[in-house]
Amino acid sequence: MFLFAPRLLNLEITDNEQWQSPDPKILTPLGDLRKLDLSENHLQSLDLISEANLTKLERLILTNNELKIIDEHVFDSLPSLKYLDLSGNLFVCNCSNAGFIQWVLSNKQVYVARAFQYRCAYPLSHQGELLLSFNVRSCWESEGLICFVTSSFLVLVTLLSSFVYHFLRWQLVYGYFLFRARLYDRKKRREGSTHVYDAFVSYNVHDEDPVT
Repeated sequence: MFLFAPRLLNLEITDNEQWQSPDPKILTPLGDLRKLDLSENHLQSLDLISEANLTKLERLILTNNELKIIDEHVFDSLPSLKYLDLSGNLFVCNCSNAGFIQWVLSNKQVYVARAFQYRCAYPLSHQGELLLSFNVRSCWESEGLICFVTSSFLVLVTLLSSFVYHFLRWQLVYGYFLFRARLYDRKKRREGSTHVYDAFVSYNVHDEDPVT
């Protein structure tokens, strides 16, 4: 579509149903673009932004779309970006947007228009609340707890495996062969074998010298 407009500086496409799921590479030819307005297009992801080579883009307007989760790493591909407007999107207020919230609060280069007015659409328990009021610290604490539990479990399994190997391995081997012997005996009984064994001899070559 834009193959023959590589020097285009400003692009505004709004309220266009065909842009609901556009080709992620549709903006690739527009390397000189300075301003991009894709408002009211029912966009659900920023793939077309991350895939495009918009290194000179300064203003990005994506108001009134259906963006729920914003990957803050998308903006790493926009080194010249100075103005961003995401008003009117359907933000999810959970840990999926924690990185974006942190980026909005900490970045010094990009002015995020009306960021403190962005409101949550999901989940219903947070509907209407301010996006930037979401407690992202709880996300880091949850991740830390998961890492602690996982690492503790792995350490415990390692210690238990080491203990079993060094102190109980021969008992386990003995139990294994004893179990097999009992299964074999039951099988013979079902087959009607006339041989009856009243003794089971177990010998471990590691205990004493062989008997000759």
